[in-house]
Amino acid sequence: MLPSNDNIQRFIDRYLAYIENDRNYSPQTLRAYRNDLGQYLSFLKGEGCTDLAGVTRLQLRKYLAFLKKKNPSKTTVARKLASIRSLYKFLCQHGILEYNPVEQIKTPKTDKKLPGFMC
Repeated sequence: MLPSNDNIQRFIDRYLAYIENDRNYSPQTLRAYRNDLGQYLSFLKGEGCTDLAGVTRLQLRKYLAFLKKKNPSKTTVARKLASIRSLYKFLCQHGILEYNPVEQIKTPKTDKKLPGFMC
C-alpha cells in the first residue's frame, strides 16, 4: 500500500511511535521530528503531492529552497533533512516504499564555531 495524502500522517505517526518506543529518542527530539515532518507534509500538500512514493529529488531540493527562503540556520535545515531522511529509511526498511529519494540529497554543511577560551 503506497502512502497517499490520507495515509501519510498515519505513516508519520507510525514512524514517530517507532523512534519513541523502539529507538528511545528523547522527548525534545520527538517534538522536533514531529514539527519537521509536519512542515514537510504541509509543503507536499501545497505542491499537490499525494503520496511519498512519488516524491522526486527535484521536489526535495525545492523543499530545501523553500526552507532557505525562511532563513533558518544551516543546523536547523540539516536536522529537518535528517528527520525526512530517517522517515524514508524507515519506510523502505519496512517495505512500504522501494525507493528513498533523500539518499541522493547531501546535507548542507553546518558552520563550525570556534571554542571559547577558558578563563
